Amino acid sequence: SWRDADPNPPPFLDGEDHWQGRLAVNRILAAATDWRTPLTVARDCARLLDYVGAACAAHRLARLSTAAGVPLDAVKASPGHGALIAAAIGRGPKYTPRQMANILWALGKLGDRASPLLPAIVARLNGPPWSAWREQELANGFWAAASLGLADWPEAWAPLVAEITRRGLDAFETQAVSNIVWACAHLKHRNEELLQAVADFTVANRHRMTPQSMSNTVWALNDLQFYHSSVFDLASADVRTRMHAYKAQEMCNVLYAMAKSDHVDEAALAAFDAEVASSRRRAECTGQAIANILWAFANARFYPVKSLGALIGEVERRVDQFGEQELANCVWSLARLGAAVPPSTLAAVDARVTRIAGAFQAQACSNTLWALTVLGGSRLPSYAALAARLTADSGAASVDPIQVNQLFQSLFMMRLEREAAEAAGEAVAAIPSVPDDVARRVTDLWRDSASNTVVSVFQEDVSLVLRGLGVDHTVEFGVADGLFSVDIAVDRSPAGPRVAIEVDGPYHFMVNANHPTGATILRRRLLTMLGWTVVSVPYHEFATLATPRDRALAMARK
Repeated sequence: SWRDADPNPPPFLDGEDHWQGRLAVNRILAAATDWRTPLTVARDCARLLDYVGAACAAHRLARLSTAAGVPLDAVKASPGHGALIAAAIGRGPKYTPRQMANILWALGKLGDRASPLLPAIVARLNGPPWSAWREQELANGFWAAASLGLADWPEAWAPLVAEITRRGLDAFETQAVSNIVWACAHLKHRNEELLQAVADFTVANRHRMTPQSMSNTVWALNDLQFYHSSVFDLASADVRTRMHAYKAQEMCNVLYAMAKSDHVDEAALAAFDAEVASSRRRAECTGQAIANILWAFANARFYPVKSLGALIGEVERRVDQFGEQELANCVWSLARLGAAVPPSTLAAVDARVTRIAGAFQAQACSNTLWALTVLGGSRLPSYAALAARLTADSGAASVDPIQVNQLFQSLFMMRLEREAAEAAGEAVAAIPSVPDDVARRVTDLWRDSASNTVVSVFQEDVSLVLRGLGVDHTVEFGVADGLFSVDIAVDRSPAGPRVAIEVDGPYHFMVNANHPTGATILRRRLLTMLGWTVVSVPYHEFATLATPRDRALAMARK
């Protein structure tokens, strides 16, 4: 404090309204490079903090303390913080939109939702006419409300977004627009008119979009389930041409948004694959980013040839850093990709899942049980731990019906393995089981979905070839008491082998490789354990056979 350092301070420091004192304080605040300076000014010269100075002090405190990595608790415990808050609240009636936006931004940057300054500013929002607000001030205030998690307090942001929507976005900067749509996503505010305006703005200003702006925009549009193909096409093209300019989190956000929105661009996915193969890039990624990258590739059915081995290594290396959802996403993704996971990785995953199985929710349990089954880990301790977790407190009742097929396949494989072990005279203690009521519920839900099978055109084409060859067969033949339906069952004598012809369309494979998905691998394994000889007719082979004769010869060879 200069007051402590100088026993004879200049007289203007004690003046209550002297313009020289206010000007000196404002200059000190504007030039401050240490986060403690605004607090020192508030402590020693609160009377000289006019409405401009109070807002400036809050703004500088937020900018400097966050840049220095100072925790909020340390900021609030510092001498002068109370004086600054009191001064800022006291100057409230004189605030213009600029000061209100600066203070809201400061609170958002600090993450200080509990500040008594927040309700004071919110109460003042409707004071000045909205025409007095500049575009950047509107965007900053809306961003701050989202950063503070004020979805449950619409009075703090609804007037701002209403004015933004009324004006349109033409006068806003690209960063401001991306902040606006980011705020919409965090506040769960799905305004169709505003989102369409954001999409149109992004397309019109594509050459001015920074990687951060593009990343935030596509992430937010996806989060709000507002799919705009032109925006996602632009994002795909942008990452292909300047991937090097994207930070790891920005890159991950675009990849995740594309996969979540089912926007499959093989060229962009290949660029992501090549980038993630770099050890430098992976080192920049958080554990959550690694999980999201794997999930995005798996959800898009894109086999990351260049980076998969390295990503598996990251899972093994970081396994103890993953929470239950991240771990479930990683294991599910590797299974969906049909990846060959090394025993060391599976052992590391098994140990981590076993330790934290109690934290898994029903959906994560279901996904991980299925994944362990695909990866050959159904006899691991983690499988038993998750099966027990799923059945505790009727956890299976909360499984999403859409995912019941995964859970059924996993539990059915477990049953077949127990039966095979018993028939071979082996011990079955290592093979877990689930209560009968859980098994019945899952089986009933699966049976309902399995009964709605539709014969595809591809199946009809293969059936036509078989009829031409004089092969007796049945399309959609029910097995295991109707729990499974073989695409085409070749009729044999009771003593002969049972042959299941699986007509495997595009969704049975990766989009960029003729590599079967984990679901396809597991289905073939289940049919084999049921005593069927599985013959696959892949779409990519069948499509190359131009004439009926070519098809007949190919089928005869199978």
